[in-house]
Amino acid sequence: NLTNGTLRGASLTVTNFNWTDGTLYADANGDKLTIPPTGTLNLVGSAEKALFYNAPASKGYGLDNYGTCNWSGACVLRGFNNTVNNHGTVNVAATAGTAQFSYYPGYGAPVWNNLGTLSKLTRSNLFQFSSAIVTNSGTITSAGGTFRLGTLFVQNAGATSLSTNFAADGVACTLEVGEQQVDT
Repeated sequence: NLTNGTLRGASLTVTNFNWTDGTLYADANGDKLTIPPTGTLNLVGSAEKALFYNAPASKGYGLDNYGTCNWSGACVLRGFNNTVNNHGTVNVAATAGTAQFSYYPGYGAPVWNNLGTLSKLTRSNLFQFSSAIVTNSGTITSAGGTFRLGTLFVQNAGATSLSTNFAADGVACTLEVGEQQVDT
C-alpha cells in the first residue's frame, strides 16, 4: 500500500498494490512497477499519483499491468516522460469528478500503450488522457459520460467503442485499422 510519500528505486513486481497517494520514483531509465497476471492495482481516492524520476534517469517510473487495475478514484495519474503498458484490464469506475492520465508541464509527454482492455464503466464522470500519447491495439470501451483523448491517439488494431460524448479536443486523432484511416 502506498498511502502517501515516496517509493523510490529499481523495478518492482507487486501482486496487490493499493495506491491512494504518493509518488513512484525511477532512479534509472526502465525502472517500473509490474502487476502480474494474477495481480491487482487499485487507484483509490482523489489524491494525485505520480510516476516521476531522479537523475540520472530521464524517464519517469514505468507501469506494466498484466493483471487488473481498478481506477475507482477521480484522480490524476501523472506521467513524466514515461510509459504505461496495459496488457491486462483497466476498469475506470470513478463515479464523480475527473479521472485522468496526464503529463506534467515542462516534462515529456507520457505514453499509454493499451494492449489489453480499458473500460470506462460509469456514465457520470469524465475520463481523459491529457497531453498523453495513446496507442491502442487492444480494446477500449466507454459506457457513457465523457471520454476525452489527449495529444495523439493511434488505433493500431483491436477495437474502440466510445459513447456519444467522445472528445478529441482538436488534436491529432488517428484511427488506423488495416487499410482504413480516419483523422479527426
